[in-house]
Amino acid sequence: HTKGQVVAFLSQKQAMRRLQLNLPNFRRLCILKGIYPVEPRSRKKVGKGNSQPRVYYNAKDIAFLSHEPLIETFRKLRIFHVKLKKAREKKDKEKEFRVRINKPRYTLHQIVKERYPTRQDALRDISDSLNLLFLFEKLPKLTQFHPSLISISRRLCVEFLNLVVATQAVRKAFISIKGFYVQSEIDGIPVVWIMPHASVTHTPTDVDYRILATCLEFDATLIGSLMCHFPLKRTEPPNDVDVDDLTELQAIDEQVSQAISKQIEVQNVKRLFKNKRFFLMREVPREVICLIIRSCGGECSWDKIVSPGYTFQEDDPTVDYQVVDRPMTDMKLTRCQHFQLTGLCLLGLLALRSVFSMSERKM
Repeated sequence: HTKGQVVAFLSQKQAMRRLQLNLPNFRRLCILKGIYPVEPRSRKKVGKGNSQPRVYYNAKDIAFLSHEPLIETFRKLRIFHVKLKKAREKKDKEKEFRVRINKPRYTLHQIVKERYPTRQDALRDISDSLNLLFLFEKLPKLTQFHPSLISISRRLCVEFLNLVVATQAVRKAFISIKGFYVQSEIDGIPVVWIMPHASVTHTPTDVDYRILATCLEFDATLIGSLMCHFPLKRTEPPNDVDVDDLTELQAIDEQVSQAISKQIEVQNVKRLFKNKRFFLMREVPREVICLIIRSCGGECSWDKIVSPGYTFQEDDPTVDYQVVDRPMTDMKLTRCQHFQLTGLCLLGLLALRSVFSMSERKM
């Protein structure tokens, strides 16, 4: 066969034989390069009369993978593991030390640049990467992947949250059973991710964590490259435009009116908690609440026994609100308003304005 669907597709075994890779390395290479299985229109024609279910790939994708330098690195890693196993079995400490020193190493920066040439392309596809990073930072140490992935995920998550706070990029957020959904706008592109609840994480046994670790390896490189090699603008935010001046410009044109309305909405979100100080009790999910409050122009702190980084204490006279997650009957209402978190659904930060304005009227 020289043309048609027979030569346009390759089965998984044929692709592995052509690339001379075993199944784990083949899956790893496909994940890193973004190559996925395809479904041919006629399995019977592609299988030469055999219609049994198989995994097929485009022949052009496999030809593209054959020129990848990572294939040679994977072969060297396979040889490395064989030598290391022999040294361990012979209990030769010196040889094992020499083998470990000469372990082949590689980076994924070139693959990231190939798949995402510009910063906008990376931002459009960063949501899934953030979800995986925030998930891995909550996982316990398992034997299926290296424990350093958890610390790397935690560091990248903290750096990304600091960037979101510095640029006041949060636009919407709400609580669900999965965690906290947060939507931010970075360079005009909406980015949505989930921050899981800080609870005991159940790790299912029927999940292949090696595949997830490979995905995390690429996602960590993507986010690290986005924040380092493709740095976002970390300059001081510009002065807020007066909303009254923007309202006067809405009568010029319909398109101008839509743009001005969006700008007014963004300014309202950024100044939602301006000049407001919040004190978070110990039972409150501190990370996500601090992200929302600080991104909207407010200040927050917590008890000094909870974590370092606090700026003021509960008895500070400048505290406007206390965020709690306990029965309100036991709370002693003082000079500041207590705000209960239980059952709260943050359906957009603009909806919170009415809640806080009502609380201020009661004071």
